[in-house]
Amino acid sequence: MKKVVISILSVFMLGSFFSCAPKEEIKIAFISDYRDVNEPSSVKSAYDACLDWANDKGTELFFRKPNGNANENRNTSLRIVAEKGYNNIVCAGSSFMESFNTVLQGFPFHKFIVVGASKEDVKKVIKEEGKEIPSNLYCIDFKNEIIGYTLGYSAVKEGYTDLGFVGSYRNNDTNRYGYGYIQGINDAAKELNKEVLVRYGFANSYKVDGTVEARIDTWFGQGMKACFACGEEIYKGVYDSAIKKGVNGKVFSSDVDAYSSIEEKYKEAYLMSTKIDYKNCIKKVLDEVVNKEVEGKIFSFGLEDNSLSLIDREWKYQKFTKENYLELTNKINMSQIKISDDVTSFPEVSKLVTIQDNGNIRS
Repeated sequence: MKKVVISILSVFMLGSFFSCAPKEEIKIAFISDYRDVNEPSSVKSAYDACLDWANDKGTELFFRKPNGNANENRNTSLRIVAEKGYNNIVCAGSSFMESFNTVLQGFPFHKFIVVGASKEDVKKVIKEEGKEIPSNLYCIDFKNEIIGYTLGYSAVKEGYTDLGFVGSYRNNDTNRYGYGYIQGINDAAKELNKEVLVRYGFANSYKVDGTVEARIDTWFGQGMKACFACGEEIYKGVYDSAIKKGVNGKVFSSDVDAYSSIEEKYKEAYLMSTKIDYKNCIKKVLDEVVNKEVEGKIFSFGLEDNSLSLIDREWKYQKFTKENYLELTNKINMSQIKISDDVTSFPEVSKLVTIQDNGNIRS
């Protein structure tokens, strides 16, 4: 009887010990690609989302910006932040995937969360055959091809048949936007039996320089009516071309609510933005990952819960209504419309659609 009492008491004391043991401290850091977070961009949106989450949890968010846009700069930042004891590290952009080849395995008990990395990007760091993703890597994947599709489809339905696309870099993220855009254009062109021309190219930078702006000027001069500016500050250069005397061009923007941040002089040229709800997407991921026993995972976000959408606060379309947009997204969500996320080659298009691929406009 005495042994039983002692055993019960021991179990009680052990349980009390664990219930009183302090929980692991939340230590979270954010590393930008190489940019600051004081200008509107996808990096700032991701940083703000992490900061909101940290504030809600009553903890600090450590921020670091790599000293340059090279793998060694990102490698150094990752190591410094990990060695400081931040074991939940959010990284801005798929450019970090190359760094994980050398850094990830050195910190097996740290969790690395990459904003804007797809299953194609993950393949760069897979070391074990048959494994989908390393156990301490978590990717936030946005289905850009879907929202790109809605933009291309709506543009043609609105009546635009001479369109453009200028991306930042020819990477998976931007290609999914662009190839979705082309698929939407193609489907709308077939429905309307209209010929559509798409001028397609990349700035090979997050900004438009004189060379790229001159090409966009040429496109507008040749009859282009609207252009999708896809990638960070690309839109500024496209707007500059669109508002030049006699052009009267229109511009689509990506990732953020561009209308609320662009200069007043550009607002006449603004037509539509795609938007990613970084705050809710990142919150969902951090809630699931931080301080929990979760194996590596790819989190994908699309139209289902308005994680991705067209901005409806300033709906500039006249023919393609909000109701038309909702009808389109419902069809996509119900899988009545198939949109490919393949980025290995241009999507196939009908004879009605002509693609002028300009490649990298600036070398």
